[in-house]
Amino acid sequence: MIIYLNLLKIQIPEFVKLQDTITNNGYSRSLWSHPWRYRESIIIVIFILVVSIIIGVLTRGAEIPVIRNPYNIFIGGALVLSILFISLFHRNKPFVLWLSSVPAALSSMILYILVGLVMGLVPPSWLNNYEFFRLSGLSHMKTSWLFLFTYLFVLSALGMVIIRKLFPFKGRSIGFFLNHTGLFVILLAAGLGSGDILRLDVNLLKEESESNIGVSGSGDMYKLPFTLRLLNFSIEEYNPRLVFVDSRTGKVEPSQNKGFPMVEKGLKTRLGSWRIEIEDFIPNAMFIDSSFAKYEEVGSYSAVKVQAISSGRDTIKGWISNGSYLQSPVNLHLDHNTLLALSLPEPKKFVSVIGVARDSAKIDTVTIEVNKPYTIDGWKIYQVGYDQSKGKWSTLSVLEAVNDPWLPLVYAGVFMMMAGTLYLFWIGYRPSKID
Repeated sequence: MIIYLNLLKIQIPEFVKLQDTITNNGYSRSLWSHPWRYRESIIIVIFILVVSIIIGVLTRGAEIPVIRNPYNIFIGGALVLSILFISLFHRNKPFVLWLSSVPAALSSMILYILVGLVMGLVPPSWLNNYEFFRLSGLSHMKTSWLFLFTYLFVLSALGMVIIRKLFPFKGRSIGFFLNHTGLFVILLAAGLGSGDILRLDVNLLKEESESNIGVSGSGDMYKLPFTLRLLNFSIEEYNPRLVFVDSRTGKVEPSQNKGFPMVEKGLKTRLGSWRIEIEDFIPNAMFIDSSFAKYEEVGSYSAVKVQAISSGRDTIKGWISNGSYLQSPVNLHLDHNTLLALSLPEPKKFVSVIGVARDSAKIDTVTIEVNKPYTIDGWKIYQVGYDQSKGKWSTLSVLEAVNDPWLPLVYAGVFMMMAGTLYLFWIGYRPSKID
């Protein structure tokens, strides 16, 4: 997208020089006279915004249905053929000339980027708090009329620019064609293919039979073309941290802490008005016979022996622990409202060793961890979670199986843009314009 805007930017001076001739035969250019420029583009963008909101209000914020295979293929083909037909047989009409011009391309891309920023930066929960956004459909931007019209505007402008440059084709237009066509393919595949993306949660328990069932976010169950079996699951954790907790609310008090130090034996630190010394630290412990002892079995937790000294020289000693699903945590009362507690350890790394099979035949034994997925038959398997109530003793691994059949087309568009960029670097910059 950035490359596309930069390419347009290169050509702007020629268009500005051509289109910004203010006088013609001694009188000023009037609005909507040929050729249309940036004023008309701004008016059309405002018209799209207003019409989208009006339709959204009239439909009470109803969401546009998500299209799936094969309907998205038919719609995509019809859109491409329509752009081709209009560009070839009505190319001299004022609206078509404008739609294949730099002002239309820039205004469509700017509108598309602004809509994307709203989708990415503004939480839908916040927009849902206002009736106007709910009624207009802007609280669910991706399925709103504004997004649909903006998407069609971008594809139409981009497609007509490509065709206008393609006929007649000139060898020096190869870089332009590859970059713009690549971007068109990416936008077309990403938009039309969104309804075909499947994201399924797969829960695997250690030492249980394999599973080939995934569950979508809406609760629908799907059969995967392969089976998965959890052979082993392990978690590496950071040491827990010392925290202050409000005894009345049970919430951590970050205002009293400059930072929550990570526990280490012999650590001396200051939290608020208290100086904390850690006398002993047992990473895997259990409360046995009125004391904490080392316990390397399922259900163990961290325990710390601390000494807290206040600015008034009061000294409090005792054990604190973060507990587990077998035993409750233990905190140390510093005063009437403040407890010294031990946080739950944060995971450093969690890994699943998975046996993958297809058609009752063993394929592979793979290791999956966060940001290191495994790919099979067009599916990507991600490590996303575990049973947090059991922490490092969890025997449950939560995987996510993602299938995006349009992804190869997106990759093709990316490679086209890369090829176009390399071509431009190879031949060097030569000013080019759309005839």
